[in-house]
Amino acid sequence: MTHPCLFILLVILSSKSTLGFVVPSSQISSNAVRIPSSSAYTSGATGRTYSYRTSSDNDDTSSSSQLYAEYVPQDPGSPTVAKKSKSLHPQVGDLVRYYDLDGGDQKGQELVGKISYIVPVLSKKNSGADGNSSSQSKNNNNNNNENNKEFLVDLTQLEDTGDGYYAEFSSQKRMGKKANRNLKFVSPIVASYVRAEQAYKVPLTNDGQLRVRQETYDLDDYEGPIFKVDQGVVAQDGLVYGTLKFNLLKNAAIAGLAGSIVVNIIKGPEDGAIYLAGAVASVGYLFFLSVKTDTIFSDDAKIGSGVANLRFLMPILLLVGVALYNQSQGEYAGTTTFDTVTPEQFGCAVLGFLTYRVPLFLGQVQDALKEEVDAGGLLPGSAGIAMQLMKGDAAATTASGATLIANQDQLLPVLLVSGPQFTGRKELVQKLLESDDRLVSPRLVDRQQDGVTFERLEDRGGFLQVDPSGRYGLTKEAILEASQQPMSDTGGSGCDKVVVVDADVGLARQMQNLSGTRLVGVWVGLKTVAEFEEQLEAGLEAGTIVIPEDEPKESFMRGKVKEIVQEIDFGLGSGIFEFTILNDGSEKSLEELKDAAEYCFK
Repeated sequence: MTHPCLFILLVILSSKSTLGFVVPSSQISSNAVRIPSSSAYTSGATGRTYSYRTSSDNDDTSSSSQLYAEYVPQDPGSPTVAKKSKSLHPQVGDLVRYYDLDGGDQKGQELVGKISYIVPVLSKKNSGADGNSSSQSKNNNNNNNENNKEFLVDLTQLEDTGDGYYAEFSSQKRMGKKANRNLKFVSPIVASYVRAEQAYKVPLTNDGQLRVRQETYDLDDYEGPIFKVDQGVVAQDGLVYGTLKFNLLKNAAIAGLAGSIVVNIIKGPEDGAIYLAGAVASVGYLFFLSVKTDTIFSDDAKIGSGVANLRFLMPILLLVGVALYNQSQGEYAGTTTFDTVTPEQFGCAVLGFLTYRVPLFLGQVQDALKEEVDAGGLLPGSAGIAMQLMKGDAAATTASGATLIANQDQLLPVLLVSGPQFTGRKELVQKLLESDDRLVSPRLVDRQQDGVTFERLEDRGGFLQVDPSGRYGLTKEAILEASQQPMSDTGGSGCDKVVVVDADVGLARQMQNLSGTRLVGVWVGLKTVAEFEEQLEAGLEAGTIVIPEDEPKESFMRGKVKEIVQEIDFGLGSGIFEFTILNDGSEKSLEELKDAAEYCFK
């Protein structure tokens, strides 16, 4: 076992940078253990290895023995050696600093943005003149190639709300706040998202400038964004592509052969042969086009693109062949080559060349029929819509993807009353329900009364919304059941009862595409943002609104106002609200809501 004195000596050695120490034997206790002349010790605390040797100065008159210890460097491959810090590489979603060239100062205005996309740039430094990597550039020095790599980033600017907070712009303004920058000209920022502020908190320097992690990303060893490719899916898609290409060429050849037989019967063997030549040219056109598709994004892309361009010669060669055939007959002597082609021959050649489009069209029709799309769905634009209306379908999907409701009587009307916070919406809806017994509210699932059903729906995600207390939940079925009342005895088209849903913006988002219903949307708001702030102050004074203990009042107010602005932005852009009421607490607001409710019975 190592003596304590020797351990103390080793600790001293581990904290010194000197290669060795000499300790006179007179300073060593007689109880100290002397180590052999060739010995070593490895510290368990530091992982360093030390070797020792002892000797006596027999040649000196002092005849004093000394203890030597020399430092032996540790193996660099040992895990205890300090490792280099990880390189800082960009990622989508990072917050960065960049400059607007129109900012007014030398660098430009200092802005904060979020990276939304990273794309490599192929320049002449690291690629050929045509944009494809040339063999010469591949043989250049690897270090130079690495340094020449460049990347562009798409940035979405964030709004400076003060005190180092940066928030996303509203959806209407966001599209105009896009920018592109070279990656080496942006600086990464350390930022944290503050939920109460609905914004990112960015550290600032003493002079109010943005504090960045470092001026640029570590780009020397950056290879670009990493995309995980499932090779199994790629192989499967390759098989599907190969089958599709083979079927396309085969069907084009069969259609050309069938067309030439028909033309031969109707117009004669000469026109039939020209039609067949046109069909052969169309198959050649498809083949050369497939060469470009096969070699795209490969090392042979340039060669494939050149070979594929031969497809444009196919119709020219077709007409040249017809002209040469006519000249060989000797009937058109003295005229130019293409003047010998008659309009009838030209028509047969063109029709034969366009034969490859026939199987494409028939394939689309077949797929549409397999999906049980009726004739109205196949017609484009307003013609398809008219066909759907004539057939009395409940909905028709147009070519643009919009849904047309063709039979409104089959849908249950729902009065959706929504709006931002602190507008008095709940009180207004309650007055409406009390004033008209034809209007009902949906039945909520109570956790205390029916806990089993509540937990089952909660586990399956069956709730449209659960109240903040976690006790009551609203389901789609509750809305439909409240709406499905018997029709009036008079035989009118309206229902006896209409369900009214008092929805915050979150619930309104959930109900936008509620199937089986006809939403009559009413947006309840206030005239100005100042009125929202007054309502918020009133709620704070009344105690109905509580500020978290660890949050300043100013920060809480600013966060709430930002939430209200975002909710108003949804109301303006959603397109589901047909009526707008600026609630001032008077009877006029209630009358406007009643007029909107009457629309449900029409």
